[in-house]
Amino acid sequence: MTPDVTDKDTNDFVANAYTLVSPPGYAQFISPITTLLALSAQDYSTESLATSASILRTKLGVSDEVDLYSDFIAAQTNNGNSDSYKKVHNVAQLVARKLGQHLTSFNNGDNEGEIDKTKLVVAVDSVSESVSELAELGDLSGFNADAIAQSKSAEWNDDVKDIVPSEKFAQIENERSLPTALSGGVYQFIDVDGNKTDFITVKLDVTDEGYGNNKTIAVINTNGDTYTFEPTDRSDVDLDFDGQVAFVKTLAGDTLVSDTYTFSLTKGESDSLELFKDSYVQPTLESYNNSLLSAGISRVYTPFNETFLSFPVEDDELFYQALLLDADDNVIYEGRVEQGRSVVWNDKLVEVQTAAKLLVKASDGSNHRDSHYTRELFKTALTEPEDTPFIDFARTYFRNAYDVSSSKSKQRYVFQFNAEHAAEENASTLVKKVNAFKIEYFNPNTSSYVEVLSANVQDSIFEELGKSAEAEQNDYDLWYQLDNDGSVTYLDAFFQGDTSTAEMAVGTYRYSVTDTKGKTFYRYDYYGGLSAGFPELVVSSFKAKELNADWYQLSIDSAEGGDGSLVYEFQFNVLYQGNDGEDHNYLFGLDRQREPIALVKKQTLEDAIAEFEEKRGVEVDEVLVDVSIFDGTKSYQMDNIFEHNVPLLQFILNKLNQNISFGPSNPCTFRNITNGVLYMKYGIAQLEFAGEQF
Repeated sequence: MTPDVTDKDTNDFVANAYTLVSPPGYAQFISPITTLLALSAQDYSTESLATSASILRTKLGVSDEVDLYSDFIAAQTNNGNSDSYKKVHNVAQLVARKLGQHLTSFNNGDNEGEIDKTKLVVAVDSVSESVSELAELGDLSGFNADAIAQSKSAEWNDDVKDIVPSEKFAQIENERSLPTALSGGVYQFIDVDGNKTDFITVKLDVTDEGYGNNKTIAVINTNGDTYTFEPTDRSDVDLDFDGQVAFVKTLAGDTLVSDTYTFSLTKGESDSLELFKDSYVQPTLESYNNSLLSAGISRVYTPFNETFLSFPVEDDELFYQALLLDADDNVIYEGRVEQGRSVVWNDKLVEVQTAAKLLVKASDGSNHRDSHYTRELFKTALTEPEDTPFIDFARTYFRNAYDVSSSKSKQRYVFQFNAEHAAEENASTLVKKVNAFKIEYFNPNTSSYVEVLSANVQDSIFEELGKSAEAEQNDYDLWYQLDNDGSVTYLDAFFQGDTSTAEMAVGTYRYSVTDTKGKTFYRYDYYGGLSAGFPELVVSSFKAKELNADWYQLSIDSAEGGDGSLVYEFQFNVLYQGNDGEDHNYLFGLDRQREPIALVKKQTLEDAIAEFEEKRGVEVDEVLVDVSIFDGTKSYQMDNIFEHNVPLLQFILNKLNQNISFGPSNPCTFRNITNGVLYMKYGIAQLEFAGEQF
């Protein structure tokens, strides 16, 4: 692809030349994705390509059902995995742009320079390492590959600025001559009765034929303790393809000591190749407090043919997996391993109707390399499913809101939940189903739950949707109302208390709703306390600029949160003069994302402002950006939310011949403003055009 070729995704010319390839036999649809598959594989064997595809799917965050060799554009319209194929399509566009930029860098800035195998392999190797990040970018609201590529240009250049293609190519070729480890590590397994077993595992990217008979894998720690995988240690569990080489060595519990273990592969009499290192700490764990289960496990079948239940955990930093068992302890459902996960939500009702028990496992990591142990936390009987309102959403967290205009912040503790079905619709009448709710805290010192908040649901809110009730209790303001999402009527409850007076202890909370027949459903949530990973937010934390003629770029200083552990949400609100003076209203928002940078199309913002003004008959004075930062993607992972309220536009963009002033302390007037972004920085108005300040 050269700069005189038109990109069908954008109907514009390709910015930087790049080459696309596909493995032999897969030339029906050649794409940036097939290029990654072909040049990341050890060779073109079926097994090697299967490994390459499995690794790439994991990085993309798509299932094994997604065919990475298929036409992902056509698959978006005629396939049940249309969302996954759309994501693959988005990532493919970013891969092409990053690949082209790397190749231009290797050609000293010549975007039409010669592309040989060496440069292409090295560029693909760099891009392959960043696919997980590109997958996050592929989920951004209003996705535009060119805008993202422009915003990431400097960062992408830094990725390869110190690489000498010929040297890197030799390194890559040497590494591919021997098998590599896809996974593995050292960990301990503890069953529900406390019995311990130590494990050493490794899974390679080769078959029996490729592995041969003259290779051995040894594991040695710094004390000199050595363990060698034998043929009897071969495992056929969780393989990526038939015949894959994987080993699992089983040892008596506490055989392995706390240390660093080096996994090495030796071929014949040659020197050994280090596969990886794994640090292991022998676990010392307290027993699970079974008093957490004193109310049993509530289970419901939802109106949408789903099974839902919640279980109590003791630390939302750990990774949990829920398994449903039948009466004979056979596994009939196996949930995914996820940090903080305290729910089972299964949409295949027929599969789990015979479930009689719940088994929950806990680990301090998502895989054997990252974890030191996996334990069976508890196994308990399930109650029969109830036809009762249930809490499908609960969140317990610390809320820190910072307003740039006033340089003030508010800190509050929040309990929040939704309960459905809260009411039945009978003609035009709402029939009450939820009678009361309660929030309790598990006191580990007394091994019992103590009440934090509770209330009887007032009959008045059932007079009409949206009618709310309020109260005050234990320094918390209680607020709740009925709402409807188009399919079900639910109770929306939000309770918050100022941290100067209200209390919220770290630990497990039990939310419950009781219906008019006296049946109670229990939902659990864990609050982990204040997070140290949040950035210090001040006026200068937020930046806005014109990226190009069509896009604005907004960013929030991620500081310590730059490791991808935080989640960002950008929302736009407007200030205007209403009948009773200054008023404000929500305009629109972007989806939550891992990136601290948001891209907003100019036309989208301008159209939203114009539509709002026309509908309300007002003139917008100011656009505010609310940037919310979360410490998790799911409600059961969130303990902290930081909200940053920033003035973005002091006036509607592109309005000409208007005087604009910024505050009495820093007066500044602009006229004839076109295609610019006005924003506040240190209280001084600044104007940027394509990154240039005036």
